[in-house]
Amino acid sequence: MFLPRLKPLIIPPAVLLAAAALLMLTAAPAAKADRGSRHCPLNVGFSVNTLPRGHRSIFHGGSRYYTHGGHFYQPFGSGFSVVAAPLGYRFSSLAHGHDSFFYGNYRYSRSHNDYFRWNPRFGAYVTVANPYRSQYQHRGPQIFASAGQSGDQRKQDKTECQQLAADETGYDPQAGGSRAYEYEPVFRGCLEKRGYTMR
Repeated sequence: MFLPRLKPLIIPPAVLLAAAALLMLTAAPAAKADRGSRHCPLNVGFSVNTLPRGHRSIFHGGSRYYTHGGHFYQPFGSGFSVVAAPLGYRFSSLAHGHDSFFYGNYRYSRSHNDYFRWNPRFGAYVTVANPYRSQYQHRGPQIFASAGQSGDQRKQDKTECQQLAADETGYDPQAGGSRAYEYEPVFRGCLEKRGYTMR
């Protein structure tokens, strides 16, 4: 029995591109639904239309907050806005992916844009102010010349070390941000190399 030879199927490139675009469009809603989870940090001020599924409602300091995945929300307009964790709020555990560092004699933890310290009295992590922002934005570091540098030289060295630390970390002490813990060691190290101590 004679069977006809089949020709190979050739799909035009334009059809392949259209199919790929369709797949991307259908996948987009699933990616958007993951926003706000503990694996997708959101910046303070980010707005959402609805709260994530499984959120909790809490009261602290006379205000209502909604929390999910390490983020806090409050009503804003017709939706909700991401806000900083309320100072003094206690957590039995921190969200996955937090990091820890020492500042002075204390150990801090950071999750998203919030800072915490373990309080043995309460047996919990307590939300605290950003220790670096408190120092740099309100009173500034105290710098002492260890090698008899003049006032003009001290001012120049401070400005140059601030610029160096800002360039290396992308953190601006005046604007604030979440990378202050990287800025301080660079700034301090630069000054110490030039014969200063900082407290």
